[in-house]
Amino acid sequence: MARSRTLSSKQIRVLGLQAVLVGCCVVLAVACAFEDWRYELQNAVDHPTNPTTEFRAWLERRAAPFALASALLLLTVNSGWYSARTARRLQHERRRALHDPLTRLPNRRAFDRRLQQIGGDRRGTTSLLFIDLDHFKALNDTHGHLAGDAALMEVAAAMRAVVSNDEGLCCRWGGDEFAILLPGADRAQAERVAERVAHALNHVCVCVDQQLRVPVRGSIGIATVRDDDRGNGPGRAEDRRQRLLSVADAALADAKRARSTAFG
Repeated sequence: MARSRTLSSKQIRVLGLQAVLVGCCVVLAVACAFEDWRYELQNAVDHPTNPTTEFRAWLERRAAPFALASALLLLTVNSGWYSARTARRLQHERRRALHDPLTRLPNRRAFDRRLQQIGGDRRGTTSLLFIDLDHFKALNDTHGHLAGDAALMEVAAAMRAVVSNDEGLCCRWGGDEFAILLPGADRAQAERVAERVAHALNHVCVCVDQQLRVPVRGSIGIATVRDDDRGNGPGRAEDRRQRLLSVADAALADAKRARSTAFG
């Protein structure tokens, strides 16, 4: 997975504040040094002395303040750099924990977290698509696991192309199963998304070698759960989540049987 280098708006504000503080420190230090040096020059005019001796005396008097200011400046810059590096590393680890490394889709943990958030909302309806690849084990056994991995990546790319992030959450459920969570979508909207996904899957093929292209197909189960307005506590939200999952799983099983009967 490519390393993420984007920073959140909060991190950018923190780094911007640190940059402003560093700039203010530099400007203040330069202004104080310039003003102090002008005072020394005026003092030298009023009380003529050897310029070299006067400059050395000025440096001796200002060595400690300059050293302290330089140390504070370096500390501020280093802390800002360390904060940026730590924020980037944590962001990368958080993204890696919530994404599947092969398909780069959100994983089951990200799905559960999003479903948990939806369960506490009053959205009216929530729809879910379960997608299971047909004959995936045969593809692995016949052409190898590299071909199976290529099929999973092609399917993930096809789903990302037809389902926007604003519309729903595409994720790898596990193995050769995928899920598309559609917050606020009714049955008709879910069916339209399923049609787009099915059409995209009809164009997915895996190049096993230069002469052989293996088609990849899948079955889709659709579930839509409506908020029944009989409460919105934790228990009711959990019931809606479990009902959504069970209905989608049953619909997927029906779709698998229908395809087996049609192509058997």
